[in-house]
Amino acid sequence: MTKKLLIITAVAFVALMGSSRPVFADDGGAVNQVFQSAKDALDSLVTAKDEGNANDVTLRINAFEQVLDLSTSEAKDLELKLLTADKNPDYDIWVKSAVSGLTEALVYYDSERQLVSSSSSLDVAGIKAIAEDFKTWRDDKYLPLVNQIQDFLLVKQEFSALDTSEKRLNNITSDVSSLNLKTKDRKTINDFLNVAKGDIKSGRDLNSQAYELFLTKYVSGLSAASSTTKDQTSNASSSDSISSVTSTEISTSTIEATSSSSTEAAAGEAPQEVSVKDLVNSSLMKIKDAYRNFIGISNLVRKLLQ
Repeated sequence: MTKKLLIITAVAFVALMGSSRPVFADDGGAVNQVFQSAKDALDSLVTAKDEGNANDVTLRINAFEQVLDLSTSEAKDLELKLLTADKNPDYDIWVKSAVSGLTEALVYYDSERQLVSSSSSLDVAGIKAIAEDFKTWRDDKYLPLVNQIQDFLLVKQEFSALDTSEKRLNNITSDVSSLNLKTKDRKTINDFLNVAKGDIKSGRDLNSQAYELFLTKYVSGLSAASSTTKDQTSNASSSDSISSVTSTEISTSTIEATSSSSTEAAAGEAPQEVSVKDLVNSSLMKIKDAYRNFIGISNLVRKLLQ
């Protein structure tokens, strides 16, 4: 009895320790930090005033090269995540197109780096114009692709988190079933387990909706256009290549949220469009609810051990 209770306590303690951050073994924190650093550096460069410093051109060129270095690191990290993602016919064509878009972005970064490093006639206005053009390209062409990739990674990571939660639920259930508990205590623990099981199921349903929405928005239009895209790839510019991925997004204004955490539209207002991130976040909340029930089991086990 004591040994089994200790096992339950250990399993529940693991759940307790992970309850504040139960998901995303890799939540993209490093990539997001690089992304924000690149954005901040670029914004500063574009909005910086001319101080009349003799070294101002050199400083701006160095700042722009820093932006290119950060952007290159960001694109390579995202490219690696896509290349190492599980193969699946549902989205393989999108992964291929997204990787192609990132590759074209890396080529563009190299061309921009050569442009500023090889020119001896750049002045403050020239480097600022280059930076402004780069920012426009990034906002209009590159960021929509990044948003797609982030949606994809969120859904994949959430499925992994749900799998982990189910394994923990099964481990706790297995250990509890072998304990010689009083009827009242067993019922209490079973109630916790049943609620947690329902939360995980709801979380999986929500993330499945996020997955289907991702496929509808970003992937469905690629299959029909794949042959045309292949013919045009060799002649496409960096922005054209990236657009071949981002232009597949379709309107999802008719898709309604089924999560209880979704905000209801005010009377007389059109329903808000549900995003992939909205659904994944709702799924995450369900996982957190499940972990709260794991904590309830842990607390009860502690009392039984006293």
